[in-house]
Amino acid sequence: MSDKRIPSLGLESIDYSMTSDAVTVNVQGTLRFVNQRFADMIGYEISELIGMSILDLHAPEYRHLIHDITDRRQRHQKVPTRYVTYLIKKNDERIQVEYDVYLIQYEGKPASFTIIKEVSEKP
Repeated sequence: MSDKRIPSLGLESIDYSMTSDAVTVNVQGTLRFVNQRFADMIGYEISELIGMSILDLHAPEYRHLIHDITDRRQRHQKVPTRYVTYLIKKNDERIQVEYDVYLIQYEGKPASFTIIKEVSEKP
């Protein structure tokens, strides 16, 4: 789903194109929704991101940790909701980001709703 709203979450009154934060929804590690801010942040088109594994966007040394946290969250185990990690942009540049992640139901499946802020220092 690549439009501006996430109606299946009951959040249709929120226009995610108007927020300064990046927003994603992933089901079992696969991106199902991203807003334009996230696409701009990492240099992809929205259409390229939908269906992509969220792990492929993380720095290699963080992939195991992100996989573990995501798996545990979706099994309703206690995990941090806020943490810092590194993403790899399409041009291979690394950026440091802060995640705020919440467990939701998306199309009847457990999903991660993530608000992402870039925390890298600007050159």
